[in-house]
Amino acid sequence: MGVKFNPFTSKLDIVDSPSGEFSDIELALGTQTAPSLSFTGDPNTGIYSPGADQLAISTGGTGRLFVDASGYVGVGQASPSTYFHINGGTVNNVAIFESTDAGAGIILKDSTGSSTLQTNGAVLQFGVDEDNAVANSAITFRTDNGERLRLTSDGKLGLGTGSPGSFGFFAVRGSAALGGSYGNVSAHFSDGATTSLFIKHAAGELGYFTDGAVAQTFYTSSTERARIDSSGRLLVGTASSPSAGQGQYSRIVVQGYIGNDTSAGYFSLARGEAATSITSGETIGVINFTDNAGNTFAQIIADADAAAGSGDYPGRLVFSTTADGESSPTERMRIASNGSVATFCSNATDGIWASSAATAGTARNLFIGSYGGSNVYSGTISYRVYTNGNVVNTNDSYGPLVSDIKYKENIVDAGSQWDDFKAIKFRKFNFKPETGFDTFTQLGVIAQEVELVSPGLVVETPDVDENGNDLGTTTKTVKSSVLTKKALIALQEAMERIENLEAEVAALKGS
Repeated sequence: MGVKFNPFTSKLDIVDSPSGEFSDIELALGTQTAPSLSFTGDPNTGIYSPGADQLAISTGGTGRLFVDASGYVGVGQASPSTYFHINGGTVNNVAIFESTDAGAGIILKDSTGSSTLQTNGAVLQFGVDEDNAVANSAITFRTDNGERLRLTSDGKLGLGTGSPGSFGFFAVRGSAALGGSYGNVSAHFSDGATTSLFIKHAAGELGYFTDGAVAQTFYTSSTERARIDSSGRLLVGTASSPSAGQGQYSRIVVQGYIGNDTSAGYFSLARGEAATSITSGETIGVINFTDNAGNTFAQIIADADAAAGSGDYPGRLVFSTTADGESSPTERMRIASNGSVATFCSNATDGIWASSAATAGTARNLFIGSYGGSNVYSGTISYRVYTNGNVVNTNDSYGPLVSDIKYKENIVDAGSQWDDFKAIKFRKFNFKPETGFDTFTQLGVIAQEVELVSPGLVVETPDVDENGNDLGTTTKTVKSSVLTKKALIALQEAMERIENLEAEVAALKGS
């Protein structure tokens, strides 16, 4: 060995003499904490060996970088537990990677990772793209099948996508097929026990579901506003699922209103424009009753009953049903803005049927009519139909709807009703108990007997049940108003005959 000085290359060269070739040398550093090889004037900074097959670098008399016999490197860690072990102590920033290029990056990969980091090997990649080029300080996480997570320089996080900025600040794309009823799941949250929340996607749709008997709750201002319970009910304004009556079967429960969850429930259907733009007949809201394909069986519609405006909201309710054999609903009842009620039914069908559980009598009414009212159940009663069928009114007036001559033609004198009315048999009777009618003795006629004298006075109608089904029998009724008119005509004839007899008697007395 030899030492030579070359002013043009280095200050000290150790060469293999006499050939002048460079050669290996041994440098004994010793086993100590103070540097064995240090800088002039700075003995606390240099290189030393803290033990056999170990090398360390110190600054200010403290070891900073350590390499042990296994090749483990420790930064601030004298006994590294892995190939690269950093101990930052109480320092906030354990490691900083800085570059004078467009960004800084670090790549951690196993021995099977390829040069492009796209196939084989698990990879953790910070600040570089898949081709190892600087990528605007993005942080990416990769596995052997490609990039899995990216945090971009503008703070957007993408899971399953390298371009989260186009989807929002947090973007999840792709799916993991869990099998069974779970299907494709984009996100999975679990309490680690029995309950999980999944964010599931399919073609064109997104859903949230749980695999435990728990509810999904929705909060605003730290207060629960709605929930979907374990049975699938949507609860608004309450966290308690109904358990009694028909309410327990409801899919949607709305309790209370804004400001008071324990008061009356409010549910609104709103037209998407102001009242000043709503004209007569425009629909405000619709409730449809359909099958699972949307075919309408019945419908309730709220329409504007006239042109609306500020402080002027005229509305009507229209109730419609779809007839047997038809495919669309027909209006059956309308409640106008002034309270008028109109109904319509198909032919061969009963109109309004008023039924009462009360017994026959005058204590309860089937119909009541009043005038001068200001709201429901008000005004002066002028017309009643009792449960026993009696009809009473304030003026004891019963007449045809139209009597004015201007509505009539072909006017001639009525023929004699003497024989017809004389042949009518008036009977005393009482109704059978099983009919439900009053059983006191009454005076009247028998339809079948009247039919033998004057068939036009008898009407025969088929018997039907409450659903309109024909029972195969008929019931006969007598047109009492016509029978009364026959009696009046016969009375006129009797009066004329009496007057004639009186004149004859007077003549006989005078002779």
